[in-house]
Amino acid sequence: MSAPAKNEPGMAVAKPDRDAGLTPEARQHMAAIRATRALTVAITNEAWGTALTPQMRHAVAEYMRRHRLDVSEVDILGGKIYRNGYYYRRRIAEMRAKSAVEWTEGEHIGPDKRLDTLASSSEPDLAEQRTWAIREQFRRLQERIRWAVPEDATHAYVVRVKLRADQKVLEGCDWITPLRTKKGKFGEKVADPIGAEEPEKTVITRAWRRCGLLVAAEVPELRAEEAAMTADAEVVDAQVEQIATTEEAREAELSQPAPQMALPAPMDPYGPVVTAARAPEPAGTGERKEPGKQSSAFVGYPELAASINRLLKHERVSEADRARLTIGASNAETTADLELVMQQLEGIITGDGELGL
Repeated sequence: MSAPAKNEPGMAVAKPDRDAGLTPEARQHMAAIRATRALTVAITNEAWGTALTPQMRHAVAEYMRRHRLDVSEVDILGGKIYRNGYYYRRRIAEMRAKSAVEWTEGEHIGPDKRLDTLASSSEPDLAEQRTWAIREQFRRLQERIRWAVPEDATHAYVVRVKLRADQKVLEGCDWITPLRTKKGKFGEKVADPIGAEEPEKTVITRAWRRCGLLVAAEVPELRAEEAAMTADAEVVDAQVEQIATTEEAREAELSQPAPQMALPAPMDPYGPVVTAARAPEPAGTGERKEPGKQSSAFVGYPELAASINRLLKHERVSEADRARLTIGASNAETTADLELVMQQLEGIITGDGELGL
């Protein structure tokens, strides 16, 4: 008999089907669970995902799974789900594949120091490039004037989409002004921190989103999807807000100091006899104690009271002795008074023997 063949390096190994024997509905359910779990992990790795609790991430992941969204196509801004420019760029590309979109283009129209350097060059060999740079400078300036781009904008981008069913071109423009500030609760702060941190990336995605919203309003298929996703996003936003409110209330409750527990009475395990929170003041001494300082007359008072309460339940303690010793413990003013009660109790239980407490 020949030996069983070994798997060679690089040879694919068949994995057992974890869902073997499940019904089609059960298989679909398990696939949905795995997809949501993978999206939840991906959300955790996003900058905006770190601010969400596990329950919030799961709610957002379910929304993304239902609408087949990638984690890169969603942002959370101000607690609201925000489909960004990557999503609209993908959907427009899919519409182009279906011949609903004829063509698309995007271009920078912001200032560029490299253009300025090339336009002002006096090198004879760069005469042709200098001419191009001057024309490009003028073209960009015209576009910025047309879109009313502020002079302090460092980046600006325009996206154009031509629908096959429409003669006009849809356009979306965005710009970044990273040096602008606004007054906050703790002073001046950057007005657009996201744009200031990554202006090149942000200006492009925002321009695609602006143009994508226009395209979605014109294409029936996209218009229906937008309405459904927006309505569902509002439901998820409400869920996330409710989760945040509940967790804040729970944290506030946990931050409160725990109430002082009363020691159980001998006959009623839920009724107090002597509490461990405060021992009675010594009678007739006129002594004033410093705040936070315990008198030597009360050292061990709570622990001794707890031991007495426990031993009063012993089967050898009669009802009459239990009632008498309970009154004695309740009237005890110092630790020494409780020790007398404890000695009587030990004598009843052990017959003058020693009892380990």
